Amino acid sequence: MMIDIETIPNQKAEAMVAAREYTAPANYKDPEKITSNISEQRRKDIERAALHWTTGQIVCISCVSEFTPAVVWSGLDERKVIFGFFEYLQSCNGYYPCGKSFKNFDLPFIVGRAMVHKLAIPGKLKINNVIADIDDIFGVSARSNQHASLADYAFALDIPGKLDGLDGSNVAELVSTGKWGLLEKYCIRDSEIANEILNRYLV
Repeated sequence: MMIDIETIPNQKAEAMVAAREYTAPANYKDPEKITSNISEQRRKDIERAALHWTTGQIVCISCVSEFTPAVVWSGLDERKVIFGFFEYLQSCNGYYPCGKSFKNFDLPFIVGRAMVHKLAIPGKLKINNVIADIDDIFGVSARSNQHASLADYAFALDIPGKLDGLDGSNVAELVSTGKWGLLEKYCIRDSEIANEILNRYLV
């Protein structure tokens, strides 16, 4: 069962950035350039905040498997999104979660945010169970920079790529503009790509 999540910064991210002191490089003298540089630093910090469960929140989760239709949960009520996913996961006998960068990103994010909301963690997400990750197929090589994105994998394997050229940097905008249907399709598409990669590997 291929899992993918989409995330945005949460309120703690905004508080963190608001409390942080920012300074422009010492060689900046023009007040406008100083202000612009500090604004850009803040923007980047907010963007990065969406990538860690302590300062981000889940707005979409998708599941794709070989023998079941795609399922997706989305919305700003993070507890409801995670709870819906957990209920579904517990009902899927014989299926275990997998994904692209699942062990290093999706899994800790889901578990961390579930704990924030005091939700019980399903056994299938506990560390004593087999948790698969598409990245494990290819490994990581610092020398060749082999740690690739899902889009890289799709390109190399001639698998149709991400939806409409979207990537994670578009998620916050899709949420803020209410394009939930497009967000869900984007999230499902990522799960489908990962599922196709795993199927080719297992054949």
